[in-house]
Amino acid sequence: MKGEAGATPVQQAAVERIGSGLINDAVDRAEWIATAFNEELRKFKARPQDAVGKRFVPARMNGELDLSGCVTPQIAGLTGNFRMRLSVDPSGAATVEELTPLAAATSLFGLAACASGKLAFTPATRDGKAVTSEFWIPFRLSAYAGQADSDLTQPTLASTPQDFLAATNECYPQEARAAAAEGMVKMKILLSSGGFVRKPVVAEGSGNAVLDETARCIVRRLRFTPVMIDDQPQDAEITWTVPVKTPEAWLAPKP
Repeated sequence: MKGEAGATPVQQAAVERIGSGLINDAVDRAEWIATAFNEELRKFKARPQDAVGKRFVPARMNGELDLSGCVTPQIAGLTGNFRMRLSVDPSGAATVEELTPLAAATSLFGLAACASGKLAFTPATRDGKAVTSEFWIPFRLSAYAGQADSDLTQPTLASTPQDFLAATNECYPQEARAAAAEGMVKMKILLSSGGFVRKPVVAEGSGNAVLDETARCIVRRLRFTPVMIDDQPQDAEITWTVPVKTPEAWLAPKP
């Protein structure tokens, strides 16, 4: 590379060094781009031929996970988070393939196998045809499961009657109040160690979909005292039956 006219030999040498450095940088960058492209091309060529150009829809789980009957005395009281890898065949049947972390496998494989038998799946499809696939499901094992009554303090409703009435007033649909339907709805609730309600689902409905949804709306607005194990608040899954009726019915004088 030639220097500018009138530059001293030292200046010309400096310009040439800078120019050479820029060229080397450009070459290195081009080589990096080429290497990255070749790696992606290698991965693409390594894909199974039956996966190229095909539309894949992953398997999905239907409904909620119910661990009732799966918690054995050996694991009652354990807490922790783990993940389970399932293989789902074209019929929707699931098989436990792996648990992680590995330390959980010995004590929890039976629980995972029991749980997998309670799950219902829609299988994965490729171009509309059901195929075998794998995916992970996260688990959270609560200390509440399987504990003896002497080990824990049961939760109680911490919200006041005024809180419950306010929640009912917000949740009971205005358009349904003329019918004044009433019922009892059994809810399954994930209760945090702070007494907050998470993920309420209907365990036993009232037979009236409006009342069931009203119960779920109400319980989301309430607070409980937490489950206590050895005097320590714990996250836990509980059931609670919610009485549902209109605010007017709650306020009506008792006979």
